[in-house]
Amino acid sequence: MMTHEGFAYWDGDLPTDLADDLFTALVAIFEVASGSEINQIYKLSDSGYVFGVFSGIQVDSSITNMLTILSTPIVDENGINNYFYLESHTGDPKTTYGFIVAKEEYEAYVDEAVKTWSMGKSYDFYTSTQSIGNVNVCQRLAEEAYDPVNSAEFGECISIFYDSSKTIEEQTGLTDDLLYVYNNVTVSFNDGDKVCMSIGTASE
Repeated sequence: MMTHEGFAYWDGDLPTDLADDLFTALVAIFEVASGSEINQIYKLSDSGYVFGVFSGIQVDSSITNMLTILSTPIVDENGINNYFYLESHTGDPKTTYGFIVAKEEYEAYVDEAVKTWSMGKSYDFYTSTQSIGNVNVCQRLAEEAYDPVNSAEFGECISIFYDSSKTIEEQTGLTDDLLYVYNNVTVSFNDGDKVCMSIGTASE
């Protein structure tokens, strides 16, 4: 399924018994995504599936509508397969977003997708046969499932050492709003401090 600047992929058998639960979960995620918290990086587990979302700073009603239009019929009518994701990538993490849901045994795909989007890249470059490893971006309990996590503590960051002779944007190519998300809600650094520039290293 393709749309303008969007990509959807699913693979494997179609379990249908959890379709209603997954549809409810998707609605709840989109409600969070369209609320006041627009800087979102989070992962959650529910109903035997793992969800991941990266939205940079670009979640708005048009993106929410696109995700809803694409994912609702797939989940509601067919259930979900091994994994399913949507993305829009621009090369710039400030304007890149993605959503992924996978069976729990494919949790590593969720980690890899969110790390890839945090660098502004397309997860489509990486294949399902790839050895991804077991790196957590962030882990949420079921009762915390729909709370966004804005913290650089989750995942292994790609970072630089801060140099006060240059602006933070000159050093990273990123503006304060996204760096604030990656660096545990701060953009105040001293010389030599590590500055997180993305969630982590994606497999090449």
